[in-house]
Amino acid sequence: MRRALGESQMVLVDRAESDAFQIQGTVELAPPVEGRQRVVIRWVIRRGDGTQIGDLEQANTVRAGSLDGNWERLAPIVALAASDGIADLIARDRNKGGSR
Repeated sequence: MRRALGESQMVLVDRAESDAFQIQGTVELAPPVEGRQRVVIRWVIRRGDGTQIGDLEQANTVRAGSLDGNWERLAPIVALAASDGIADLIARDRNKGGSR
């Protein structure tokens, strides 16, 4: 996500700051059913004070076990797919007078 948002010209920081947004991603894999498995990736966006401004969800059903192991190749694709939505949520919050 860092790389994907960096390409959108956002300034990224490594530590929490009161005027920065925080992005947290979680992955949930359902148990396999008939060789298929549901995956849900959820991104939660908060202001520096912890107030949630929105969340995005990516979901799909994939071949069971196909997401086991290293996500080195998959992670950039997933992050890029979510980055525009995250940038939009942050821009809308800034336009409403949220964090700057």
